[in-house]
Amino acid sequence: MAWPTIAAPSLATQTKVKDNSLRSEYINGQSASRARYTRQLREWLLHWNAMPDTDLTSLLTHYDTCAGGAASFSWSDEFGNNYTVRFAGEIKHYSVSETHSAVDVTLEEV
Repeated sequence: MAWPTIAAPSLATQTKVKDNSLRSEYINGQSASRARYTRQLREWLLHWNAMPDTDLTSLLTHYDTCAGGAASFSWSDEFGNNYTVRFAGEIKHYSVSETHSAVDVTLEEV
């Protein structure tokens, strides 16, 4: 499954690289840490100031098809890097005009 064909986000995409370490603190004040998993997973916050309602409908249909965050899909970031991602939470949107909405979506790497 692929990301729907919609307009690119209106602002720079916020990217987070998740900390994959586990830490244990000991009674003597020392601590130990190790990697929880072998990859550094990423998360992206996508924001549109004024997404056309036709694009919003396509995005919501894609969200329904994926059953929210249950299914993964292919997505490319603004640099053309391809990732397998899923939705991380809900899609937030509100009308800014009769034909456009402000939209926020969070994607996480699978």
